[in-house]
Amino acid sequence: PMGLPNADPFLLVAHHKHWFDPRDPLRGPFRAFGKATGLPYIDVEGFSMHPHRGFDILTYVLDGSDGFRHRDSLGGSKTYRGGSAQWMRTGSGAQHEEFWETSDERRTSIELFQVWVNLPASQKFDPPSIRYL
Repeated sequence: PMGLPNADPFLLVAHHKHWFDPRDPLRGPFRAFGKATGLPYIDVEGFSMHPHRGFDILTYVLDGSDGFRHRDSLGGSKTYRGGSAQWMRTGSGAQHEEFWETSDERRTSIELFQVWVNLPASQKFDPPSIRYL
């Protein structure tokens, strides 16, 4: 991720490129370490339920990617594949989780971009919403 100091309204521009292989010998030890230490996001392939407030997040999954699973506190649930996007307005507050799609039979991969856009003060407490693009 790349933070953009003094670049309001942009808070973050991130490029994620990950792969998961069921034969990876480090996968088990990393999961065990994360679970034993309680460190977030190490014991799972993605980001467990977490909150955001006061900004928008645009997520775009590149063509050829396996799935990106999303679930949120607004009742939304969707698996994104290559070429799809989501616009999430966190406004007064929303929680969501995101996980890379994995398989016990084959290697999976995903590539995506995220842009976090700071909302003006007058919109920071707008109702949260999710739009699937």
